[in-house]
Amino acid sequence: MKKLFFSIMMIFAVALTACSSQSKGTPSLSTNNDLPTETQIAVGTLKLAGTDQEISVEQARELVVYWQVYKELSQSQTAAQAEVDGLTAQIQETMTDDQMQAITNMNITQQDVLASMQGVTAASSSSSSSTINVPSGSANSGSLPVGGPPEAGAVPPDGGAMPSDMGGAAVASGTGQTQSTQANSGSAVTAQVPSALVEAVIQALQQKIAA
Repeated sequence: MKKLFFSIMMIFAVALTACSSQSKGTPSLSTNNDLPTETQIAVGTLKLAGTDQEISVEQARELVVYWQVYKELSQSQTAAQAEVDGLTAQIQETMTDDQMQAITNMNITQQDVLASMQGVTAASSSSSSSTINVPSGSANSGSLPVGGPPEAGAVPPDGGAMPSDMGGAAVASGTGQTQSTQANSGSAVTAQVPSALVEAVIQALQQKIAA
């Protein structure tokens, strides 16, 4: 039932994206920040709380659906990258130009990403859950604890050899989700937003609606 619901929501979201893109331009971020657009929007959405550009209840009702679909797509093995791109465009379309400009002006950094995920409980692929806690003085504060790519040049502790039981498969990322191989990169989804951050946004929007 849950899978059917999200399938319907995905179709609905992509359809809305196609229609809206023909009607008017989509507000976009204009920044030199290297963080993915989706990540900046997610953090910015949280940081808008309590400001003049805070997300409204009406916007929250739409955005919570899009972020729930984004979460579902990021965990899917069959979703296309175009669907994620479409959702990102629709999320930006739902927000106002002033809100997008406010997010741009925040100059969001990776430290903001880590701070936004503090204390968030995110469900893993094994149906268990874990709480993200990142000490401010941690030596790993420059990398994403959830959903982030492996550091360049990183090698396994044993000097580079794969464990025999891996069968040559790539080591899973911090999200515990299997990444698609290069051969399937044309249709694979690249999840740009850490799962804990997506969960934080969903929870904040749900609280906004319930308030």
